[in-house]
Amino acid sequence: MTVSEIQILSTPGYCQLQAMVETVDPVIKPFLLWYRFPPDFERYLNSSSGNPFAAALLVPAMVTGETLEIQAPVSPELIKAFSTIQDMFQSWNQDFIKITVSAPVTSQSRQTNMEARTASFFSGGVDSFYTLLKNGQKKLKPGNEDDPINYLILIRGFDITVNAEGDELFENVSSAARIVGKNMRKEVLLIETNMKEYIDQFADWGHFTHGACLATA
Repeated sequence: MTVSEIQILSTPGYCQLQAMVETVDPVIKPFLLWYRFPPDFERYLNSSSGNPFAAALLVPAMVTGETLEIQAPVSPELIKAFSTIQDMFQSWNQDFIKITVSAPVTSQSRQTNMEARTASFFSGGVDSFYTLLKNGQKKLKPGNEDDPINYLILIRGFDITVNAEGDELFENVSSAARIVGKNMRKEVLLIETNMKEYIDQFADWGHFTHGACLATA
């Protein structure tokens, strides 16, 4: 399984991090995997990093038994962790095949001058409300004057499809999330991705892939 052509696409309505994914299985066609963010978040995207795509595609590669080749640098911490991560997935499903991840390794972790921020995934359901209400106001560290949760991340493409059939539902859910964000003094970050459309061809979303896909988003 190969990940190539990692790029950032800029439009007036969103910025998009994307890559082409190909597998040796002739039945599965090459797929353009993408993530869309608000335009002003483009400065945080990095087309020189293979980290998000490595995380998203590890399980599909284990299902097919292919080497996962990422044509962009991946962090040494992630490369080192892949062996343990694969052991965990194999303990859940012995049909998964432990594979090799082939990618250039970055010389060091990416350094930024950006102030630290914390986000919580937020669908408007019971679990995400519990996380927000439990952690939304208390301090993470003594002397930290900021709320521990700065952003609520709502992802379209997981529970709500990215095609036209999901438009009305996503508008309703995102409007409700903005009301919550306003009342809780959190900024709502909307992300869209077609990741599930591709991942669902390989493994069960609820059992094996949704956690990695949250991380990659």
